[in-house]
Amino acid sequence: MLLWVLDNTKTASLIDIMEKRRDDMLEGSHRKPLLIRDNYIYYVSKTTATVKYWKCEDRSCNAGVHTNIKDAFIKIVGNHSHLQSPEEIEVRTFKQNIKRRVINETTAITKIYDEELARQPMSQTAAAIIPSSYEANSGLNRARRKMTPILPKSYVFDIPAQYQVTLGDEQFLLCDKTLHNKRLLLFGTDQQLTFLFSAKHIMMDGTFDTCPPYFDQVYTIHAIKHEKGYPCVVGLLISCVFAEISLNSDAK
Repeated sequence: MLLWVLDNTKTASLIDIMEKRRDDMLEGSHRKPLLIRDNYIYYVSKTTATVKYWKCEDRSCNAGVHTNIKDAFIKIVGNHSHLQSPEEIEVRTFKQNIKRRVINETTAITKIYDEELARQPMSQTAAAIIPSSYEANSGLNRARRKMTPILPKSYVFDIPAQYQVTLGDEQFLLCDKTLHNKRLLLFGTDQQLTFLFSAKHIMMDGTFDTCPPYFDQVYTIHAIKHEKGYPCVVGLLISCVFAEISLNSDAK
């Protein structure tokens, strides 16, 4: 749901507030606008050429708000028959912030939950009623699956930009080349390459038993330091024929 938070000043324009408080505009599964004013929640009941009529979300309450079609405040209509619900707004804001990140990031859901819990100031009442990470995980996983690219049906597919970088937004896809219907993908970070090139000894190894569909081989390049091997580059290859791999700036 889309949450808009209005200032208490009746003359304030929602457009001005949105410019100053963009973080208060949230979007959920139903993509329906909700207006938050003085800790009450309103939904759009009717729209004309010039006015939007908002009603209290509590169906037994007759209070409402009128705005123009650009959502600038006009007036309040009626009185509420129930108390304000600030903790409900806190919880919805918390859940929407998490869902937005789950959809737009590849960060682990539990990590997102913990980060948002630490970031958002919350009353004791709201903290007591928010769902736990375990309770929220199922719905959040569904939301992420809807945004996850479908599995490819051949070696010909595009790699979305978010999968070409690390969680720290560092370049991770080093090379994506196709020659004579044989595709080569190389993955690694600049830090891994620096570590690799500083090693006096390297080791290369390929495996055929464990490989993603439509590729024939997983090929890894390890840096040997202190008698231990550290994987620095991972490649996906089509064809078992060995090809010389150049790891220079032109391969990025």
